[in-house]
Amino acid sequence: MSQDTPFISIVIPTWNRPNLVARLVGAINADNQYDDLEIVVVDNASKEENWIRLQQVAAAHSNVRLYRNSVNIGMTPNWNKAIEYARGD
Repeated sequence: MSQDTPFISIVIPTWNRPNLVARLVGAINADNQYDDLEIVVVDNASKEENWIRLQQVAAAHSNVRLYRNSVNIGMTPNWNKAIEYARGD
């Protein structure tokens, strides 16, 4: 990203769905015409192999910020956590 504060944040809370997240991130970035968009992925304590896959996805896309909860905090709290991490306007 070219700016410290992106204009748009897309948040993706997830749990044990790394392949869907990979497809979604790929689709977002394929259509993205802006360099001030961030994608915030918050993993809700997925299985280790799924976490590793998410790390690979994040490493392949410079606009992805990846976080992991140490324990599963539930769906709604994970959504809220993702929103807290978002820096976009």
